[in-house]
Amino acid sequence: MSRRFVAGMLFGLMVGLGVSSGAALVMDARKSPPRYALVTSFQPDETWTREYAAKGVAALTKKYDAAALDGFRGKHFLANFEKNEFGGFYQFDTMDDLETFMTAFPPEPNRTVKIYEIVGHYPPVVVTYNETMIDATKSE
Repeated sequence: MSRRFVAGMLFGLMVGLGVSSGAALVMDARKSPPRYALVTSFQPDETWTREYAAKGVAALTKKYDAAALDGFRGKHFLANFEKNEFGGFYQFDTMDDLETFMTAFPPEPNRTVKIYEIVGHYPPVVVTYNETMIDATKSE
């Protein structure tokens, strides 16, 4: 085989991998936004500092990573240090995913828990891929 032929094969392989990787990115970009939200809130008995809250965030993050639950899209940790109030805003793909999470991580007794269906997003969820705007809020 000539060097030119081998170089052409390697180039073709690299282009093929790049195209297949790009297609995977497009599919990920088109994944629909989360459909369900869990909102928790609580007021601890003791006063929390930012440092104490940061340690709690780190510990929970490790637990969530280890569990790797399907459909759990993420959590925003919430804090009002002036009022010593804390909570979380969790996002899920389906109600089943939310229920699975609640089974794996049952809320503490002092938590207020509310479940919502997400009916819209502002600003609209839009992803840019290869200079093309993709509106992820539209179903396929």
